[in-house]
Amino acid sequence: MRIRSKRHAFFAAFFLLCAGHARAQTTEEMIYLRGDSEFANVQVLREPAATNDAGLYIRSIVSGRYLLQGEEKNLIPVAYFQSIRDSSALSATFRSLIFFDRSAEFTKYTGENLSLSRNMWTRIIKIGLLGLTAVSYANAQKSAARLAGGFYVFDQSARANRSFEQARNTYYGIGLFTLAYYGYIAFRAYREFGRDSEGNDLRLNDRNQIDSGEILRESASRESSWLDQGFLTDRLRTVNVVWEFRI
Repeated sequence: MRIRSKRHAFFAAFFLLCAGHARAQTTEEMIYLRGDSEFANVQVLREPAATNDAGLYIRSIVSGRYLLQGEEKNLIPVAYFQSIRDSSALSATFRSLIFFDRSAEFTKYTGENLSLSRNMWTRIIKIGLLGLTAVSYANAQKSAARLAGGFYVFDQSARANRSFEQARNTYYGIGLFTLAYYGYIAFRAYREFGRDSEGNDLRLNDRNQIDSGEILRESASRESSWLDQGFLTDRLRTVNVVWEFRI
């Protein structure tokens, strides 16, 4: 009885270990961009990268393939794709003014949470400039009030006038810089809408959807040659095992 119970415990522990490993390698729905005019919905399985691929395995219901190094830039999140299709460059421009950011969520960045970081720092700078403009305006108003309500001899009047002009010019300078910065960020929000971090237009609103099988069939000859060399045999077996556990 003890031997049987130990055997059952061993198989139970082995099953839980394999199931946990299978759950760790989860899939993610993403958009694959092909060329300048097409896209397809694919499922992405992330794995440790090998020397010849990007560590990403894309698949449909019936087939799949690995992405080569550099090919992962064709993948974009579904949420980002829909946000571009449901919005416009002009809308992104107005959002940057209303929310005091740069609408970085409409630009495809490679780094994780980079759009949030850029929006945050832009918001800090915008609010800071707006505060400085308000303070300089208040100082200019105080100087103008003192100049208008005071009774000075000639030297005092000249000093008061210079103080007012200095406060006024400071307000004009900070105000113009604030307007220029707001305008520059608005232009960047308009210009970078639907583009990647390198400025390439992804043309997401002009693309036609294709079946994911067309994306997967593109590399059939390449994967066939790799299989002949034994390069993918072990890795494909691993992916199949993972999907068996998921099912």
